[in-house]
Amino acid sequence: MRESGQDLLLLKYPPEMPIYEYRCIQCAHEFELLVLRTSPAPKCPACDSQNPEQLLSGFAVNSEGTRQTSIDKYRRSYKASGQRRDEQAAAVEYEKKEREEHGG
Repeated sequence: MRESGQDLLLLKYPPEMPIYEYRCIQCAHEFELLVLRTSPAPKCPACDSQNPEQLLSGFAVNSEGTRQTSIDKYRRSYKASGQRRDEQAAAVEYEKKEREEHGG
C-alpha cells in the first residue's frame, strides 16, 4: 500500500497533542480531554454520558513580536501611570533628605 504525502508528513512530524474542551449536554460539566486518533469517543467524567459537545477553545500566541509588543505597551502605560510619578517624587525626597542629613 502506498502512503500519501500527508501520511508521510505525519510520520515524519508527529502532530501536537490535541487537547479539546467539552461540555456535557446531560449535566453541563465542562472538561478537557487529550484526543488522539486511537482515543475512544469522549464521555463525561462526571456522569459517564457519551454525548458531550465540543467547545471552541481559545489559544495563546507567543512570539518575539508579540512579546516585544506587550513589553512596549507595559512600558508606555507605566510611564503614564501615577505609580511612576510617585516613585520619582519619593526618590527626589529621599535624595533631598540624604543631602540634608549628610551635608551633601
